[in-house]
Amino acid sequence: MRGLLIWLTALLVLWGESSPLASDHNESDVNASAPHERLIFTKNLELPETVYKNQIVLVHIDAIIAEDIFDTINTEFLDFYGIEVLTDKPVWYLKELNTFTLSYYIKITANYFKLPDLGISVTLDGRVLDRIVEPGTKLRAKDVKDNDHYSGVVANTLKLTNHKIDKYDDENNIFVLELEGESANLEAFSLPFVTEEGLDWVKSEVPHSKAFYYGILPNKTERIFFNYFQPETGNFQRIDVVFDFSKFGQKTSTQIEINPNKKSFPYLKVMLLVALILLFAMLYFWRRHYGYLVVALIIAAWTVYDLRDKTVRIKPGSAVYLLPTKNSSVFFETDRVVETEMIKKRHGYYKILLPDNTIGWVKEENAF
Repeated sequence: MRGLLIWLTALLVLWGESSPLASDHNESDVNASAPHERLIFTKNLELPETVYKNQIVLVHIDAIIAEDIFDTINTEFLDFYGIEVLTDKPVWYLKELNTFTLSYYIKITANYFKLPDLGISVTLDGRVLDRIVEPGTKLRAKDVKDNDHYSGVVANTLKLTNHKIDKYDDENNIFVLELEGESANLEAFSLPFVTEEGLDWVKSEVPHSKAFYYGILPNKTERIFFNYFQPETGNFQRIDVVFDFSKFGQKTSTQIEINPNKKSFPYLKVMLLVALILLFAMLYFWRRHYGYLVVALIIAAWTVYDLRDKTVRIKPGSAVYLLPTKNSSVFFETDRVVETEMIKKRHGYYKILLPDNTIGWVKEENAF
């Protein structure tokens, strides 16, 4: 009996080695363990040799793709610290034969930081041909030395494109600066010699940015200047502001004839939307394709939403503030119900346009 079991066991082993199933299994194991052919090779990481905290930096890196036929190069930003990645959709551009360049913006937020690991993959028909993770470099940023007129802005360039001053009360004036910058952290703009200030609006499409800044100054102030730091030169650049008092008006608000939220050409905008609605409606009746009708209805719904009534009423005895902050100055107090136009909402405050075309902020609970 024991001998029979041994004989049967040997027979099963011999059959298993010669079985097609076993052969296929072994072959697949070999294929699975076969070395992967690398197709992506990175080189030439470029960024400024000296960088500063709060600086917006453009980073370049090249990649050689050792394959002629592929669809896309995909990129992921992985594992970084001490920075903000400002580029949402990284795009590779052909530099020369089989060599591509990626450029992306970062903002340095700490003295010690690490560039992101780059997850780079090449695909063809939805299939990943190769994927690598390029480790990010650890670097150090310098601090910008402060001074009494430093605005807090680090920028390649910063320009004052417009400014205005007007009366605020018997002792103070309010002024507005319209600023434009390249690779500039305009959200940090602040003047150390201004006690009450604010940024009313900041728009950034890296590397371009624009902001409206306003503050309160003693009414005897005729000129001011401030500095921004320029990393390329390693020096502060000075901007002078000379105020024009020839067009002084009455007590004013944060608008001061420079309203960053004022809609440009509302009539033309409405006419354009109506024209688009008619165009897609005509295409629907001509082609009888429901896609055109859907587009026309979407544009019509957006038009109705955009033209909705934005009137808000302010309760009697409500304070209208210069800024949407707790300690902001009150420049007007309602003595009756006042109908206003709401421009926007922020941090529990409504920004409103008053009947006399001045702009201020009221607490949300004081509006209905």
